[in-house]
This record gives sequence, C-alpha cells and structure tokens, in this order.
Amino acid sequence: MKKRTLRQTGVLIAVSIILAGAFNSVSVSGISWLYHPLPIQPDTEIHLYEAWQIFREQSAAFIDARNVPSFNRGHVPGAVNIPYNVREIEKRSAGIKKDARLVVYCFSAGCHQADILAARLKKQGFLKVVIFRDGYREWKKANYPLATSTGQDVK
Repeated sequence: MKKRTLRQTGVLIAVSIILAGAFNSVSVSGISWLYHPLPIQPDTEIHLYEAWQIFREQSAAFIDARNVPSFNRGHVPGAVNIPYNVREIEKRSAGIKKDARLVVYCFSAGCHQADILAARLKKQGFLKVVIFRDGYREWKKANYPLATSTGQDVK
C-alpha cells in the first residue's frame, strides 16, 4: 500500500512539474528558467524633477514596466505599457524608433521591473534608455498629471 501511494505521489508531482513548465513556456508573462541579470549603466538613472522636465518638453517616450492592471489604473499620460516580463517586446515596441529617447519606470525606487525592461530594450537595440528611478508613486505623490488606459485623468 505504501509503495502504491509513493508511486502515485511521484506521478502527480512529475505531471505537475511538466504542466507548470508547459504553461510557463507559452505564457506571455512566463519566467525565464535561469536568472540572467542584465547590467545597466549607472548613468542611465533620472529622478522626479528630471522626469517632469522631460515630460513637459515632450522629449522622450515614457515606458511603463508595470503589469497591465496597474497601468490601467493610472500612468504617466502618453506612456506605453510594456510589462517587464512580457516576451513580445518587439511587438509592443514596434512603433518606437530605435534612436528615440525612452524613460522607463515602474512602481518606485525599490522596484526593479524598470531595470529589467530597460536592459531588455537595450538588448533589442534601443539606444537612449533611461530609468526614472522614483517611479509612478513619486510621480503621483507630486500631483503630476496622470491618465488611465481609457484616457481619463486620474485625481
């Protein structure tokens, strides 16, 4: 009886691992099997005031690295949502020129989603990528303009 239970448990665990791996492989937000941190140059960070100046000058495209529901609830007006963990960066960034200045942000200074996405964008050939280190929370806290995915202003 014990051998049968152990065998069934082993089969269930093996099937679970196979199904999880298959789902991860086809999932848009699947995780990589191996962690490969991508280096970011230290001079690619900007902070709130610089991001505000760039926004006012309209001298860069803002890229939101957060997940879709967070983006939909509020983001920098005009920002493009490319969640940091999507696989189809080429498809989502198709309308952006490789030499365009990009400002990538996520939730806050402690969030590393922008770091990951910035590195992936650089790897895709984007030349001018900076990270807005303070992120969405500081932007919102400063009462700077916000928008939702429906185009409505957020208070």
